[in-house]
Amino acid sequence: MRQEAELEWGQPERAGRVGGVFGNRTDTVHAARDVDVVLSVGAVLAALGAALLILIHLGNAVFLDALVLNANGEATVWTWASVVAAAAVAQGAILRAVFVRAGRRMFIALALAAGFLSLDDLTVLHESVIGRVLPQLGLSDSWDSVLWPVLYLPVLGVTVLLLLVVARDSPARIRRFILAGLALLALAILLEIGSAPWSGAEENTVHTIEGGFEEAAELAGWILLAAAVLAGALRDVIVQARER
Repeated sequence: MRQEAELEWGQPERAGRVGGVFGNRTDTVHAARDVDVVLSVGAVLAALGAALLILIHLGNAVFLDALVLNANGEATVWTWASVVAAAAVAQGAILRAVFVRAGRRMFIALALAAGFLSLDDLTVLHESVIGRVLPQLGLSDSWDSVLWPVLYLPVLGVTVLLLLVVARDSPARIRRFILAGLALLALAILLEIGSAPWSGAEENTVHTIEGGFEEAAELAGWILLAAAVLAGALRDVIVQARER
């Protein structure tokens, strides 16, 4: 761990004392460990959240049929979890923008993009918009999962681009978390598009199973991104303090 900290943070013995935060080698190693803790907790939460979502969703489909536990529904416990995780990305970006000068505008843009996507999930905005567009195009409701990514392509594209820039400028482990989070979100969208033929008004086995894995990928993806952005913000705050 000591060697990893030195590689990530530079040579700690060159840093002057800054408010007692990391004036020596031991303090720097502790700071690096704090960043690692954020990432490790994020990884555990992502894996645990995805596993619980799938198990509870499928168990609910077989035994309970409770709407609040149905991953294919809206305004459910899973919607809340994804909203919170996406909002955490926005909060991490805001903290980074407030406390670190470099790249401030980029992180403000990331906060706005992630905040909008979180709000969209909470308010079912894109479903409402697509619900009005589909009749105009003469298409059934099953096409909503195909058209909304097209409608939201500018927002999704900007968000991905901003996160890729953050990943490029981040240490290796944070970069891996960002790339893994983006891959999981992309998988969730692909699963939703691919399930269009089975996503009618009536529940069916294919849609039920797909919905569980789709929402699990989305939740895990947002959690990994939140952990990466928060860990990166913590690291950048400490690095900036060292340079003063």
